[in-house]
Amino acid sequence: MMVRERRSGALGELHLLAAGDGAFTAIAGELRRRGARLLHERVFHDRQDGAAQAALRRQAYGDLADAVEPTWLGAPPGRGGGELAVQVHAAIGPPPLVVDAHTRAWQAGGLVTVSNLTAPAAGAPGEQTAAVYAALAARLELKRCARTWLWLDRVNDWYGDLNRARTACFRHEGLIAGERALHLPASTGIGLAPPVGRIALEGIAPLAGTPRLLAAAGRQDSAFAYGSAFSRAAVVEGPLGRTVLVSGTASIDAAGRTLFPHQRSEQVAETVRCVTAVLAGLGAGPADIVQGVAYAVDPATAAVWRSAAHGWPLAVVLADVCRPDLTFEIEVAAWLPPG
Repeated sequence: MMVRERRSGALGELHLLAAGDGAFTAIAGELRRRGARLLHERVFHDRQDGAAQAALRRQAYGDLADAVEPTWLGAPPGRGGGELAVQVHAAIGPPPLVVDAHTRAWQAGGLVTVSNLTAPAAGAPGEQTAAVYAALAARLELKRCARTWLWLDRVNDWYGDLNRARTACFRHEGLIAGERALHLPASTGIGLAPPVGRIALEGIAPLAGTPRLLAAAGRQDSAFAYGSAFSRAAVVEGPLGRTVLVSGTASIDAAGRTLFPHQRSEQVAETVRCVTAVLAGLGAGPADIVQGVAYAVDPATAAVWRSAAHGWPLAVVLADVCRPDLTFEIEVAAWLPPG
């Protein structure tokens, strides 16, 4: 069980990570002990046991559960499964308001979160991508959005369609004008599957003001330059301080080329260097990380990450990365020092 907490008077927030048997019980116990309520939740699991895990969650959470379901994400088949991992971002103080079955608004913390948006499986990839972004735009202002997460079954089959559809949506919403990127949220696009359909989308935005978006950061330049409409990181200001949300980051050079194709150890090391460089540019370091995910394409890559013993509070998840020659990706959230 990993817990990160920060407070200011009666107001606070928690990031919780629990894995394996008893994960939901451990999460529920911490929430009750600290008087916290759910703000954002996702569950990584073997896609064969989703119904059983949902029943365990209901039993463990009881009245802690509200009308918003977590984003349920199944590992790709044929990878040897994956250990259950539950990530929770929780609020202390005035609880978040449930807006609808996908959306919570935390007025005291100045955040809105959107979870588990899916599209019908029958549509073409571009149509499904457009549908989930339209659903997101109906729940938060995209020009204020700080971060999105895209979960895609068989991501390498349709990552190009995703990029084209997302760019078209952002042009329509005024986030891109001509060849200029005006507001590109930080993002992750990774190969995990929702229980229904082939795509799920999550988002987070401040209720007021706009995030600071870093198109380029650390060792990597703008992804928009090579056709992918996201920023490397987003910084959100709130009553409890600043948070940086670092996009899914892999072993890619400044021009967008894969470094160390298919080489597990080298890609893990380069990815760590890239993420650490983003944090350093903001006056932070690995000790400031409060949540994240390490995505590994197979158990051997996951073992390389674990053997590095970085001690970061990350869920370790088996998933497909967006290029066939990439074996590893990391995303993190960190609380920044004052300044």
